[in-house]
Amino acid sequence: MFSKPQKREVSSSERKEILEKLRKDPKYEELKTYVSNVFQKAIQEGEDLEETKIKILAYLTDRAGVLSRFARVLVEEVYRTLMGYGPIQQLIDDPLVTDVWIVKPDYIVYEKQGKIYVFDDDRFESADHLENFIIRLAQRSGANVSYRTPITSFTTPEGFRVAVQIRPIAKFPFLSLRKFVDVPTLDVYVTKYRSFDRRVAEFLRWAVKARRNIIIAGGMGTGKTTLLASMAKEIPEHELPMLVEEVAEFPIDPKNLRRSVVRVGGIGGEGEVNLAMLLKNALQHKPTRVLVSEVRDGAIYYMLQAMLIGHEGGITTIHADSVESAFYNRMPAMLSQSEEMMRMEYDDKLFFLAEAIHLIVHLMQDPVTGKRYLNQIAEIIPGNPLQKERPRVNLLFQYDPQAGTAVWTGKKPERIFHGADRYGYKFPDAIFKKGAPIWE
Repeated sequence: MFSKPQKREVSSSERKEILEKLRKDPKYEELKTYVSNVFQKAIQEGEDLEETKIKILAYLTDRAGVLSRFARVLVEEVYRTLMGYGPIQQLIDDPLVTDVWIVKPDYIVYEKQGKIYVFDDDRFESADHLENFIIRLAQRSGANVSYRTPITSFTTPEGFRVAVQIRPIAKFPFLSLRKFVDVPTLDVYVTKYRSFDRRVAEFLRWAVKARRNIIIAGGMGTGKTTLLASMAKEIPEHELPMLVEEVAEFPIDPKNLRRSVVRVGGIGGEGEVNLAMLLKNALQHKPTRVLVSEVRDGAIYYMLQAMLIGHEGGITTIHADSVESAFYNRMPAMLSQSEEMMRMEYDDKLFFLAEAIHLIVHLMQDPVTGKRYLNQIAEIIPGNPLQKERPRVNLLFQYDPQAGTAVWTGKKPERIFHGADRYGYKFPDAIFKKGAPIWE
């Protein structure tokens, strides 16, 4: 039995310097191959990997003449590549990092607390090194990426959402990774993040319990899926909701939630199960409500159908610049991609949308500070097709920079009280009052 050597922790800057020196050494590739082979054999034979590390370190220092600190960095580097996230492990371990983009082997960018930084502490050695890392990560996640399937997305065992492209469609392999660091409660949005105040939090909580159909809109990185997950925490346990996803990314898994995920087809589309198919099938399982982590195309028709035929309380996310853009532009364009509604007139699409949707919540991110905040909440009023009265957007809350939160516009809801009465939830009158933001 080998004894574990005493060691001093290697700092980030020391590790970077050591790696640069190692990579210039003529024996580096040979030593790295040896370490990799020993680890892979140990994995196949089910050996204790910590013991294997000690054996490798003993070989490198006693027989290969590698300095102790250099040996530890080399072993950890290979181990991270085989079992973890290689050069980006430091970013994965940082709880405040939410996104990582590997643009090129030597250019890595990340987002931390809403701000973008370049990662200088490590890099991939070459395009081959990066591509092999991507292939191994996909395999570990049950996905496939190869020359014949050079583009895919998947969810890692840790729950991270990953999208990748490799050669030949990309000059350099690249990867985008989204970490779901935390799923706050609606109260935490108020007291910690100050994304909105107590009145808005109570309104969102009430809307979920009153089974209102809600669209969460916003740009990339504004926190749409996280807010969806936070609102889903408010769904009563006696319900049986169903979640449909393009990629398994939903960061919570309550015991009463059934989940289904799109399956990408093989060559010629064989075995494909798309979002529209899953939504149609979901209705056969009699869910109390249907959640969709994101809808981007004609599949929105089936989401709206679910809302209209008795599955009230559905929530989904879309990309849009405002509540008006979401309702008048983005969602009609998505309906035009469905076979069922592509030939319908624009006004007919609006009436269909307005019948199904009760509320649109719009999120934004400050480009300077990186802060994510709730920008607007609007009620959708159906209108009267017989009198050629178009549906309209009734803006209830609008972000006020001075208040630091979305504030009531003075307009009362015209439609959403019905859900509160129907499902027995008393509407909190204090929501619609002018006054200073409530942060406690």
